[in-house]
Amino acid sequence: MSEACQLFDEVMEKDVVSWTALFSCYEQCGMYSCHLGDCRHMGLVDEGRSYVDAMTRYYNVEPNIKNYVRMVDLLARSGLLKEAEKLIDSMPIAPDVATWGALLGACRKHGNSEMGERVGRKLPP
Repeated sequence: MSEACQLFDEVMEKDVVSWTALFSCYEQCGMYSCHLGDCRHMGLVDEGRSYVDAMTRYYNVEPNIKNYVRMVDLLARSGLLKEAEKLIDSMPIAPDVATWGALLGACRKHGNSEMGERVGRKLPP
């Protein structure tokens, strides 16, 4: 990653291609996941949203399942349970156990037993 950053710094005129290459390196190394993880632990919902938005809108990098799990967890921990469930329903990839588990844990934390029961039925036995 450090070599990629050094190479990027040496580019005189940074364009969409150079920025995309840099952020693709970050994604491959899991760096977006780290930033989302930091946001998750600090409750920085708007910042987390902006990372995911930047990935897709500006850098044309599709979030992977780890990115989605962290974003769902960030929303759910912050009490935005409906938004977290809506995000899961709109994901272009199938949610995994960790995705549903993040929402289920937050349902328990926030006392939403109705949603918790619904989400629990989506987990494999």
